[in-house]
Amino acid sequence: MDRKTLKSVKKFWFHEVRDSAPNIPLILAGTKLDIYSTTSEDHKPVDYEAKIVAKKLGFEDSLECSALTQENLKAIFDCAIMSCLRLDEEVENVKKNKCVIF
Repeated sequence: MDRKTLKSVKKFWFHEVRDSAPNIPLILAGTKLDIYSTTSEDHKPVDYEAKIVAKKLGFEDSLECSALTQENLKAIFDCAIMSCLRLDEEVENVKKNKCVIF
């Protein structure tokens, strides 16, 4: 929801995570979705910007959620589970070919 946080994802956190775990799938999760109903329209475009950033950096997806209202919380966990299952499937396919590159 905060543009400053989104900028820090681009400038710092993405590279920090990629350097330490280059092969893991990433999901960009925006929090405090419930605040949209109580704040100005200025915050609404952040979701669109986050999707662009996520796509550009190669994230699996970009989703917003609210821990308070539970909105989209299941969707984020489902996305994480599916990303891990796809990764496991890719690793298994590579192992069958007797070649593993990490």
